[in-house]
Amino acid sequence: MIVAPTVTLRAYRDNVVALNLYASLGFVEVSADSTEEVVFMQTRV
Repeated sequence: MIVAPTVTLRAYRDNVVALNLYASLGFVEVSADSTEEVVFMQTRV
């Protein structure tokens, strides 16, 4: 089985500028790994 590589990151929820930038680059939130304070995001490369 071939698995596509992923890039992950974390950003504080109150850092709206960063979250918008990452979303524009294709990152999506991984709710299961996020907390009230931090958003866990990933994208495939």
